[in-house]
Amino acid sequence: MRIFQFLLILFCVIVTSVNAQKASDIIERLNENSRIISAGYSDTHRTWKSAMKDDTTFKFGRTFFFNQRCFEFEDSVSQFIIFEKDLIAEAFDGENYYTFNTVKKEIFRQPVSAIGGINKVLNGRSRPLMKKMLYCQRPLFNPTEYNNCIVDTIEIDKEKYLLLILDTLIEQVKKLTPQDPDKLLRKETIKIRLSDWTLAGFERTISGLLRPQYEAYCISPFTILPDSMTFDRVLHIDSLVNAGWNMADSGHRNGKANSTPPIKAGDVFPDIPLLTLTGDTVYLKDIKEGYLFLDFWYRACPYCIKMIPVLARIFDQLDLPDFHFYGVNCVDKNSESIKQFNIHYDIKYPTLLDFDKKLCKRIGLTGFPSFMLIHAPTQEVIFIGTGFNEGLLEQLTVLMKAKNEKK
Repeated sequence: MRIFQFLLILFCVIVTSVNAQKASDIIERLNENSRIISAGYSDTHRTWKSAMKDDTTFKFGRTFFFNQRCFEFEDSVSQFIIFEKDLIAEAFDGENYYTFNTVKKEIFRQPVSAIGGINKVLNGRSRPLMKKMLYCQRPLFNPTEYNNCIVDTIEIDKEKYLLLILDTLIEQVKKLTPQDPDKLLRKETIKIRLSDWTLAGFERTISGLLRPQYEAYCISPFTILPDSMTFDRVLHIDSLVNAGWNMADSGHRNGKANSTPPIKAGDVFPDIPLLTLTGDTVYLKDIKEGYLFLDFWYRACPYCIKMIPVLARIFDQLDLPDFHFYGVNCVDKNSESIKQFNIHYDIKYPTLLDFDKKLCKRIGLTGFPSFMLIHAPTQEVIFIGTGFNEGLLEQLTVLMKAKNEKK
């Protein structure tokens, strides 16, 4: 009996200490624990009940997210895959943003670097909380918004949870009918699992005070996935294409083809000047001997970072007088940041800048990293590749050997 009384007192002390914490401190701890999840998923459920109708609209889906820690130099978005009603809807692989038409089996691809990053794509889209979750360096919740919330504890199946409940009256700026109320009641409940301080659920309900209308938005507990579970394990784009899905770049979605066809092997590399990190102008056509190898990259590209060790081996093993290796950056605008990036990753080959994107647009660049091998005397493009390629060194060696044998 005394043991039971002791445990009861101990539990009350723990609950009291938790409830005594400032709500903002609780939110900050939740944000930190959510930020370190490297891979996981959460289910969403959205309900809308109109004041004018009896029916209710449901939307539900699952969002996978992968924080690959490749975005330390940018406040960027992690990789994610969004399913709606068990059908693939959207995805971002760190380089391209994809939307899917499951009825027509179509995939539309949009390289995010061309429009200023994935953040620009997500602006104005729904699922605001899920969007916050996809930002590696942004908090899931704003601590200052919950200073006046109610903090409570509950126990479900011997698992203890912390509840943060916040009621807010909000002005209804746009009314659908004159009878609509001037203010709406927004009720938010954050559920935190005390055993590991992770999000165990979130619900936001916005309702009319006098009329039966509401919107409810719920998020399930985070399910943490093993580090071995990657974007490609959940969604393999190439497998869909091989299964008969059609892939189109965003420029073709409305039947509009690119004004300049992309460059291909056998074409002459265009004569467009580039800049060094110190501001000097470089003309690649001035290189008359050997081979030119170009790596198109930018700092926040995860696969560009993943390729750095491969490219370092290429630079070290093909460091010959007739092999000219350059990185080309047409996305980042700050030369000093690029210098710091190169120092951080010990990148030894020089970087050239295509600030106005004239070269990238002329060659029809659609993905990063991209690679080009060019025969310097003739400026003929021998090879074009896109994406992570662990065997690139061997591939380049074979291509140059074959070209030399034809001379």
